[in-house]
Amino acid sequence: MKMQVYKSLADCYFQPDEKLVQAVQRINPAIEEWDQDLLEPALEMQKVVESRDKEMLDLKKEYSRLFVGPFELAVPPYGSIYFQHNMQNQQIMDDSAVEAQNAYRKAGVNMSEDFNDPPDHIAVELEFMYYLLYHENQALENKDQASAIDFRTQRLDFLKRHLGLWGPVFADTLFKNTSSDFYRHLARLTKSVILKDKQELGLTRPS
Repeated sequence: MKMQVYKSLADCYFQPDEKLVQAVQRINPAIEEWDQDLLEPALEMQKVVESRDKEMLDLKKEYSRLFVGPFELAVPPYGSIYFQHNMQNQQIMDDSAVEAQNAYRKAGVNMSEDFNDPPDHIAVELEFMYYLLYHENQALENKDQASAIDFRTQRLDFLKRHLGLWGPVFADTLFKNTSSDFYRHLARLTKSVILKDKQELGLTRPS
């Protein structure tokens, strides 16, 4: 289902380790339940991570080059960068990051003290979508329509004002700046998931 797709996508944007293999393996059945048109890049990602040792080492090196540094980031994973007119500035923690953090607080989410990145990191925003979907579904199961509508409204607003704006641009930037099969397919899947969800929420028209 869509909820698990967001959670697994978020896990794919952390430092690669054995948990990455598990995250990728969870994506495929979740996508099959939601929209099989999104399945192809996920299957390709699974092929890469199941190659194990050498591929995992290569993924760790590429992850660091893309998202960590030590100097200039090839693909900054922070929304703040993509809301700026000049992405070369790479200034983080601007107003958009503060707005994202405010959205988390409104939903009752506090950032983990162990997480040292800004609040608009791609993994955090994807996991926030998972959180909102989870609580929306829980409310529906409990026949709490008011809460379900509230979480759905928060999800729509967050896509409209944050992740739905910069996420596809980030994904395009990732695709163009890596030769890694895994990260190119991850970029494709990330963009497709965000655009599909925006369409289902009525933020865009079907193509």
